[in-house]
Amino acid sequence: MKFMLASIFAYCTAGFSVTPKLTQRVVPDNKALFYYPDESFIRAIKCAGNTGMCDVDELIKLADELEDFQGCFFEENQEEELCNKEIQDRKDVADTLRLQAELHLKQDYLKEANLFADSVKSEHDVLDREEFVENVLPGLDV
Repeated sequence: MKFMLASIFAYCTAGFSVTPKLTQRVVPDNKALFYYPDESFIRAIKCAGNTGMCDVDELIKLADELEDFQGCFFEENQEEELCNKEIQDRKDVADTLRLQAELHLKQDYLKEANLFADSVKSEHDVLDREEFVENVLPGLDV
């Protein structure tokens, strides 16, 4: 089972090495040129905070983008401690995205191929039928 999940995860992660796109922006007040990430950072935060909002492929792609980004983005000119915290927090968001992807894959496996879950459902169906036959059918005037 672990091998199957690992295989599925490896298959899903193949080919998803994308560096976040940076866009130039001039702030009108001081005419300084800033670089900021496209919508991928915003989407990563939304997906990480809303379980089930994004599919497995998008979760993995966003996690890869966060992990591929080097250094600080928002705290670049700040203290080293703030920069390190930004990096760690970005990694935490990437971990959250990967955990959601793994959970999604495990839930799919549970629904589609888990022998234990299938056995429990089958046994429950048998017990429900037996209870129905014992308790409901005798009371019906057929």
